[in-house]
Amino acid sequence: MMTRETDLLTLVVLLALAAALAYNISFLHNKSIGYFSLLQILYLVVIPGFLFVFIFSALQEILARPQNREVFLSDGLLTNLTLLSVLFTYGGVAIHTVTKMLKRALVKEKQEVALAINRYFHLSFSHNLYLSGAVLMIVALTLLELNHLPRATSAGMLATVLKGLFLGVSFLGGLYFYTRRDDYVIYEGYTGRWADLKLVFVVAWMGGVGVIYAVRKLDPTLRQYSLLLPVLISFLLFALLNAVLVVRRLRRGGWRVFLRRPRD
Repeated sequence: MMTRETDLLTLVVLLALAAALAYNISFLHNKSIGYFSLLQILYLVVIPGFLFVFIFSALQEILARPQNREVFLSDGLLTNLTLLSVLFTYGGVAIHTVTKMLKRALVKEKQEVALAINRYFHLSFSHNLYLSGAVLMIVALTLLELNHLPRATSAGMLATVLKGLFLGVSFLGGLYFYTRRDDYVIYEGYTGRWADLKLVFVVAWMGGVGVIYAVRKLDPTLRQYSLLLPVLISFLLFALLNAVLVVRRLRRGGWRVFLRRPRD
């Protein structure tokens, strides 16, 4: 079980930092066990294993608290949604890891059809799956926490805001990284696009709106819940990203409607 002093977001932040540092260690990229590099083993087995334990412990800790009189959605539904989101998130990570290994072999053999299939699962499908699953998971945990009384002690405002900024920047960084990685150029010049992540944007908007609606209905104290304020800050950053993308699209002449006269 998680201690009161160590909340879920703190542990996730530490794991995210460890994952980012590990990515820059060339030894982990080059040293392999069978078909797997040490980095892929770290991302596929070690980090997901710790994350699942942390998430399940957080779930148990929330459910052990007394329940509020008024709830937004039932505990059973939110618990199932959380576990299902964990499944989808890991499924996306697993697909991404396996297809990344296959990519190198397929490029050497120049198998165009297989490479195209691999590109779809490696890029669009896996990223939509695990990013959407991650968003759904954190939203479900936030709503589940709102169903119960908050902890007796709460973190300071500065620490809570910093967690929200880190969570939001990490999420936006993952989206941006998808559209900029040089590794994707290997797919016949194809680079990831924002449009590839439509599912992620839809899930994030639905989740953000759902949390805001729950806040308006239940009127909780923002600082007393460990997930609520960081999630709202993350959604604000996500909304700002959407505004930037809309303005950029409009400047490039996107979404224009052409009216044509009917031909005689």
